Amino acid sequence: MRNGAVPGSALFVTHDEDDRSLGFAEELRAGTRAVASNERHGARRADERMCRFPQGFELARLEYARPLN
Repeated sequence: MRNGAVPGSALFVTHDEDDRSLGFAEELRAGTRAVASNERHGARRADERMCRFPQGFELARLEYARPLN
């Protein structure tokens, strides 16, 4: 792990039509510390879905969104 990355996490940055930066974070629901951090810093839950892995198990994945500027 580098730069504070958490296993099972992903961060995406995009811009909306007004050129505002939006951050999207994906976390595994089981990553309670990462989920709590997103919610504590004002991110809103945008989506929840199940991820199916080739090994035969499933984990819930949460997507969070928040403005960056």
